[in-house]
Parts: sequence; C-alpha cells; structure tokens
Amino acid sequence: MNNRSIHWWSGAFLILLQVFAGAFLLWNSKQQDLTTTEILVVISALVAGSASIHLFANRIQWNMMGRAIEAARRFGRGDLRDRIQPPGFADHNKLADALNRMAGRLDDRMRDMRTHQLEQQAIMESIAAAIIAVDHEQHILNSNEASSSILGLLPEDRGRKLGEVLREPELLGFVTDGLARDDDLNRDIRIYRRGGREINAIGHPIMDSESGDRVGLVILLDDVTRIRKLESMRTDFASNVSHELKTPITSVRGYAETMLEEGLDEDTKRKCIQVIYRNTERISNIIADLLELSKLEHADEVDPERLEHVDAEAMFTRMKSLHEDLASTRDMKTHIDVDQDLAIQVEVRLIEQALSNLYQNALRYAAEGTTITLAAHRLPHRQIELQVKDEGPGISPEHQKRLFERFYRVDRARSREMGGTGLGLAIVKHIALHHGGEANVSSEVGSGSVFRILLPER
Repeated sequence: MNNRSIHWWSGAFLILLQVFAGAFLLWNSKQQDLTTTEILVVISALVAGSASIHLFANRIQWNMMGRAIEAARRFGRGDLRDRIQPPGFADHNKLADALNRMAGRLDDRMRDMRTHQLEQQAIMESIAAAIIAVDHEQHILNSNEASSSILGLLPEDRGRKLGEVLREPELLGFVTDGLARDDDLNRDIRIYRRGGREINAIGHPIMDSESGDRVGLVILLDDVTRIRKLESMRTDFASNVSHELKTPITSVRGYAETMLEEGLDEDTKRKCIQVIYRNTERISNIIADLLELSKLEHADEVDPERLEHVDAEAMFTRMKSLHEDLASTRDMKTHIDVDQDLAIQVEVRLIEQALSNLYQNALRYAAEGTTITLAAHRLPHRQIELQVKDEGPGISPEHQKRLFERFYRVDRARSREMGGTGLGLAIVKHIALHHGGEANVSSEVGSGSVFRILLPER
C-alpha cells in the first residue's frame, strides 16, 4: 500500500461517513422532529471524525518517514549494524529497501577499507626500516613501529608537525628538500638520538592522483650504523695488514738485493740471511694469525662434542714448561694459583692458545726479574675466571678500551721488536667469545695488569 492508497481509503471512508450521517438525519427527520441542537451535534461529530481520520492517516505517513530519516542519519554516522524494517506500504517499502541496500554497500566498502588499512599497517610494521609519511606542511600522517625505536616517534604524535616532535636538523633538512622535489631523494644523514647513528634516508613524493600535485612525502630511514662501522673496520683492516706486511717485505727485498751483489764476505751474507729469515718468519706468523682470526670470526659457538675436561692446574703447568726458556732468559718467575680440583670443559687447543698469547705477552713486556701469576677460580653464577697477572708497567685507560682490536699496539716499536703480530689479543677475545665467554683487562699505570678470560661453567 502506497501514500495515495492511504489518502484514497481515508477519503472514501469520510464519504461513506457523510452518506451515513445524511441518511441518519433524513430517517430521524421522518420519525421525529429534530431540534437545531441535535443537528449541530451530529454535524460536529461528523467533522471531528473526519479530522481524526485525516490526522491518523498523516500520522502513519509521518511515522514511516521519521523512521526512514532516523535510519539515514544513523547510516551517515557510520552505524550500519541495523536495517530498516519494511513498514508494509509500497512507497515506504521501496524507500526502506533503497536505504538498506545503501547501508549494505557502505558496510562492505568500510570493511574493505579496514582490511586494506590493516594489511598496509602489517606491511609497514614488518619492515625493519623506519617509515614516516608527512603532508606538504610536514604534519605526521603515519609511522611504523621501527620509527619509534629509531627516532622515538609515538602513535599520539600523528597530526603534529615533525619539527615539533624531533630535534634532528639533518633529518628535517632532508624532509624539506624532499618536499621541494618531484623525484626520489636518497641521502646519508646522521641523527643524534641514542649516541648518534648513521641513517640512509630515502624520500618518495606523495602525488594527488587527480591533479598530479605533490601533497606529501614518504620517508624511509634505514639504520646503517653497523654497516658503516664494518666498512670502516674493513678499510682499516686492509690498511693495517698492508702496513704490517710492508715492513718485513721491504726488509727481505733490500737484503736479498744486497746478497745479489758480488764480492760479499761470508759474515755479511750470513747477516743478510738471518734478517731475511726473521722477516719471512714474521710474515708467516702474521698470515697464520690472520687465518686463525678469520676462522674464529666465522665460526659458530663451540661444538659440545669438541669440548674436553681439562685440569686447570695441569694446563698451566704445561704452559709454564713450554715457555721456560723465555722466562729464564728474562729471569722471571711464574706462580700458579688454582682452586682445588678445578677442571674446565673447553676446546683445549684454543684455550691453551689464548692463555699462551697472554703469558708470552707478560713474559715479553713485564720488567725483568718480576713474577707472573697464572690463576683459575670459580666465580658466582657458574662462571670460571682464568687470569694472567703481571708486574709490568701497566696500561693507561685510553689504551685499555682498544687493546683487543686487531693490530692495536700500545708501543708499536717495541711490539715489532719483540716479534708480535698485533693480532694476539684479538685472537684471545674471539676464542673467549667462541666459548660463550668474554675477555677483559684491568690495569693501572705502574702497578701491572690482569688479563682475564671468563668462561661459563659447563
């Protein structure tokens, strides 16, 4: 039933009511005389009934329209959970059906948008690099979790200007430059948060698909601090290796050229051969240490099947006996201090190599006639400490920080004179790491040094 039907039926009902009232008055006028008052009462009742019927019809119509309007407002607010129940009248049924179809399409589109947003956010969060989107006025539109760890951005910072949230001049300058371009911008910058970090920044403009205007910028920030540090270390390493090998090679070449000269006496030839031998041995030692260090750096943690139980005191005794000639030459004594029945589970060859490096350094660089202490003790938290303590000149704090770096020497001239390769302490550090432990040093100038290897007790 439509709106016209409502009004047609209400009009027909009024006509019937009027016909009935007229017939009633005619019949009563024949039966008995009616007073004016009675006639007015009947007419008033007729008018009141007609008005009531008309108001009732309009009320039905407006109730139906009111429900439709309220539903449309609810849909407009995004509340699409309920639908309009068809009222039973044709026109209103069509309106309700149209509104319900509209609500269904809106619900589907909003669900698709939410799914798309969740997918985009999941992709952004899965990327290790920081991602920030800003508009043309540098207001933050979106960011991922990595931007929080690298820059300290928080979800509640969205909508704020980037310059209000961050105090990073190089980054802000990069964003300003990126917003002024129509193509990508790639630049290495430095941020000063967390002690300073090297960042590779890429800016990609956000373009309006209809007008083609630039409306913002997507910024990708990749923390390359570790990569740059490794590149620097590799460069330094290559430079150090070249420098370390250049000296003995030059010496070998010079003395070999000398031996090619005619008329050399036997003593001169012998001296040349000795120098050549010492320098080739030095080159051989450097190459051997480099190979050992490379093997340790690329090795996984020690294989449990290669671990052996070894008595700490017996290991120190063997090491003392092995270097007895060097100790005797410099009139140095060795004291062994080991906890009773202390056995360690290690890859014996590597640990003996590490301790031997430390022991030889102490024998070479400590003052003659002093005592070296080889110690092994159990520590709390299931750790074992191996110590090599000397009574040498000590090491200043600025050198202690870099002592375990490759080719780092406190006294370069004396180290080469003693035949050191500059890799011994780096090998010690990596052997300790290979066993899941660490190596460190404590020292005071004039009071000697203590080198330690800390190992987990297995």
